[in-house]
Amino acid sequence: MGKIVSRQWAPGQFLPSEADISREFSLSIGTVRRAFDVLDGFGVIDRSAGRWTMLHDVRSERFLSRLSAVRSADGKRVDGVMDVTHVALGTADAEIAGDLRIPMHAVVLVSHRRRRHDGRVFATEVAQSPLSPDAAIADEAALREVAARRWFGHGLAVRAVERLSVEAAKSSDRAIGVAAGEPILLLRQVIFGHDGRPLERRVARCYLGHDLVYEV
Repeated sequence: MGKIVSRQWAPGQFLPSEADISREFSLSIGTVRRAFDVLDGFGVIDRSAGRWTMLHDVRSERFLSRLSAVRSADGKRVDGVMDVTHVALGTADAEIAGDLRIPMHAVVLVSHRRRRHDGRVFATEVAQSPLSPDAAIADEAALREVAARRWFGHGLAVRAVERLSVEAAKSSDRAIGVAAGEPILLLRQVIFGHDGRPLERRVARCYLGHDLVYEV
């Protein structure tokens, strides 16, 4: 998995055979085959009747959108084009610490984002992600670099747990094209990596408009 996340195995590349991987990492064929089954289930690889295994691009919009319950009018999943508007360091309160499984008051990376579909901003979100204690972040440029990578440096995002509620828009929701008092979706989401660790916590304010739907 580390070779996939670090891109030592690149998207579109044909992976070594199960036998070759078994020899390289001193694993049984059965263990390697089960690992491939898991990756296949996550949509990370494409297998062809045992003849070859190709790696999908785990950083592509198509791959990331599989975690989204928002769909376009033609039924395609929509993650949206993401713009990072502000990044900062913060500390975890009880709710953030619980969702990310980190200690209270631990330092987290806080990212403010907007998501666009067909040129329209349909969601604003605030995301928190755990920060490695040895992370070298000297200035805002370094913070933005970490934010742009999102969870890719920490592992492969494979699962999302989401809670949905409806509330009235605030005046600050003008960014998503809705007037105060109109109903919007509040999406609380935790993204998990391949090893079961939480990678990121998001709270998004979303206005679907006439061109998007939320799949329950």
